[in-house]
Amino acid sequence: MGKIRRDKGDGSIFQLKDGTWVAELKYGKKANGKPNAKRFTGKTESEVKKKLKQFKNELVKNDYIQVKKTTVSEYMDRWLYGVIINKLKPKSFDAKENTLHNHVYKYIGDIQINSLSANDIQKMINGMVAKNLSYSAIKKAFDAVNGCFKSGIIKGEILKNPCVGVALPENKKVDISKIKFFDDAQIAAICAESVRKYRNGVAKYRLGYAIIILMYTGMRIGELLALKWSDIDFDKKTISIFNSFVQVKNRADNAKTKFIMKEQDSTKSRASNRTIPIRNKVIEALNEVKKINANSTYVR
Repeated sequence: MGKIRRDKGDGSIFQLKDGTWVAELKYGKKANGKPNAKRFTGKTESEVKKKLKQFKNELVKNDYIQVKKTTVSEYMDRWLYGVIINKLKPKSFDAKENTLHNHVYKYIGDIQINSLSANDIQKMINGMVAKNLSYSAIKKAFDAVNGCFKSGIIKGEILKNPCVGVALPENKKVDISKIKFFDDAQIAAICAESVRKYRNGVAKYRLGYAIIILMYTGMRIGELLALKWSDIDFDKKTISIFNSFVQVKNRADNAKTKFIMKEQDSTKSRASNRTIPIRNKVIEALNEVKKINANSTYVR
């Protein structure tokens, strides 16, 4: 009989030609990176199933004992660098890391994971409110802790989520009517300064026309930095936005700079991928930029 396929982490059960039943489980990793393996044999399928279940219960128990000895910061760092790093874009990962190290750990980082309570997390939230931090910053801190503990429960390392019952502050919406915009006179003044030249005719700002492009398209600076000439349709008068440049932490070994610019093949959100109709003023600005770097792949 062949192997009975089970979900990853559940092990496999099969019968040898001589009739012996075998249960096999691979778990964790050795120092050399290869998985640990355990095999049980018996006369019946139910016998090896029972042995496998007992062994898995012992693994969970031992993991739980180890977890109880760790602090919140130790456990959450393991989650951050072992799980989350593979799920987020570099910029988003940097933000998550900053949230933990600059906010969460200041309040609950030294508490043992098994001792953390809803009251501890509520004190963290209240402390951030007292510092007049934004709702967004507070919500990100809470979501990080909540996400980590949910993951721990799924793994069987944690028995309960202390985030349950914690109250977040009211999310006060920004009054759009109070947002200030440039008026026509201010726009004209900015555009005039952007293309100003010295007496000898040399442009004061090498890519001053880029300011005009930003002004009349609403593009983010990172989107303009990633804009290619191939993204522009001069005939249809449109710009297609697909990519963005972001500044992220330089995580290379022996890095000489703290941050690097990195192009990511997406914008801030899915909704940010868009096609922008452009007016003649933008086309004129693009043509001026093209005189400077027409041979470049990027508009910048």
